[in-house]
Amino acid sequence: MSMEFPHLGIVIDGDGLNNVDQRLYEFKLSNILLLLSTFAVPRAIFRKIIAHGGVEIVPWNTQDAKQFGACNATGNQPGEDWPEMRAGFFTLPGRATVHYSPDTWMTGSCASGPGSKPDEILLHELVHSARFTGRDFNQKPLTGPMSGYGDEEEYFAVLVTNIYTSEAGGTNLRADHAGFSNLSATLSKPEDFLRMPENYRLVKKFCSQHPNIAPMIATANAAFNPVKTFYEWKSRNFEPDPVQWVIDQALTR
Repeated sequence: MSMEFPHLGIVIDGDGLNNVDQRLYEFKLSNILLLLSTFAVPRAIFRKIIAHGGVEIVPWNTQDAKQFGACNATGNQPGEDWPEMRAGFFTLPGRATVHYSPDTWMTGSCASGPGSKPDEILLHELVHSARFTGRDFNQKPLTGPMSGYGDEEEYFAVLVTNIYTSEAGGTNLRADHAGFSNLSATLSKPEDFLRMPENYRLVKKFCSQHPNIAPMIATANAAFNPVKTFYEWKSRNFEPDPVQWVIDQALTR
């Protein structure tokens, strides 16, 4: 038995768990989805998921933990057992499966540091899934000062989740995908964040790829919202000077 959320494009499927655990899993997840749906940033991601197909959320299991580690979750390709038209509203070809368990992120060593709350982890994976269903997903490696993100997909997921964290009133933002450390104070203001050339390039790319949902994210009432700042700068035909950024960095050392 599964729980369906057509207005979010989500199916929760706790199959494989015993009856009590399955009900608890689906209950906890439905509450997290309800929380996410009250904010602008997640609503934008749900809109993209609905536009391109749907996402099934299943428990993080021992096989997942063995392959990816205990403190993890994934949100990408659908499993082979993904039934056609399971919920009746997946009428488009894009589908993805999120492997995730809220309990992993509620207590213990996994639940520590910026971006590690159950709602933040789920949104991070839903960003991956939304981009996968929309055929935007491309794990292009990032190097140099951006190497902590690993690739562009992790950058976009961390970016969107940080904006959501800020929208929800949080002040501790995640630095990258290498762990759950704090974003440096020098990058915590959206203007300073965007003046870094690679951040500007990637935020611009995200907005270009998502002309429908990026403006929705820009409306989020968040102290940290580089997407909003990007559109404000764009309206004034302003682009940061990468040479000046290098000079400023040298002067602060």
